Amino acid sequence: MLALPTILRVRVPRPTVPVPSRRVRARRAIAFGAAFTVLLAVVGIGLIEKYRLDTIDREYAQRLELLKTATAEHPDRPLLLAVGSSRMVHALSPELLTPLTTADGRTALPFNYGHFGAGPIYSYLALHRLFEAGVRPKWVLFELMPGFFPRENARMVSSLCTARDAIRGGRYYSTTGELEWEYTRWRTVRLPDLASRAVKPIEFPTPLGPLGGYGAHKKSVTTEERAALMAQQAGHFSWVMRNWKPSDGGRRAIFDSLELCRKHGAEVRFVVLPEGGDHRAMYGPGSIERVDEHLRNLGAETGIPITDARGWLTEDDFTDSHHELERGAIAFTD
Repeated sequence: MLALPTILRVRVPRPTVPVPSRRVRARRAIAFGAAFTVLLAVVGIGLIEKYRLDTIDREYAQRLELLKTATAEHPDRPLLLAVGSSRMVHALSPELLTPLTTADGRTALPFNYGHFGAGPIYSYLALHRLFEAGVRPKWVLFELMPGFFPRENARMVSSLCTARDAIRGGRYYSTTGELEWEYTRWRTVRLPDLASRAVKPIEFPTPLGPLGGYGAHKKSVTTEERAALMAQQAGHFSWVMRNWKPSDGGRRAIFDSLELCRKHGAEVRFVVLPEGGDHRAMYGPGSIERVDEHLRNLGAETGIPITDARGWLTEDDFTDSHHELERGAIAFTD
């Protein structure tokens, strides 16, 4: 009888897959969570900036809604758009202007697009937004605010910026990445607040007229109120006015604004708005002369006449020597 061969079964060991330790798994989970959180934040900020700009720059958004309404109601009237700082906000009341008639017999549509805290850099960014939104002014009245020529507060500008604004405006600051960093920091800190406001109805608390005129002028101020307001202004401007020197960034923002307006067919006029003697007293020795020289050079280089209205009003027309009372705004606009 034949013996059958014995078949041997050989076990082939399976390759072992290393199992990550708990510490490694925890690190991966944290990294994934952080990346997901950052992605979610970026997407959220992008959506807010695109669809709810009012949560970031409420004053700009409010004026844009008013401007859209005004131009829709008067489509045949050429637009005169005024941009600038809180001085522009307080000084110009377009609703009180006598009709401005063009050479071809049409009546201009004046609109105040001033903004609290705005210097030449923010004004440039606002003009960019407006042109991208389809706004087409025939004329732009561009304020030259001497107090913002040396430096425009990056923290304030960044708080009103979109990501595109921060990229556009960053080149005007002497410190590389300053505006971009402030924008990133501000968005990180304020994201929960922005998100909560973005799900609520749009609210515009600042009283404005249909043409952007300021609706909250004080009729008068007490001696104590004026002293407090003057102290506040001194804190904002006296340190740059004592030894006034214009920055290159602010100057370039003005020239880029001019180029942007010309590209879109808008004629530009410059204006320096009223200021009182108490405000001018903040200038150090030689500073006013340097301001005057800078304005002359700016007018000569651009070929654009500058309306110098610094002396148009008296000290009694202001709350704080450069923001108008109601009577000051009426007097200036008239």
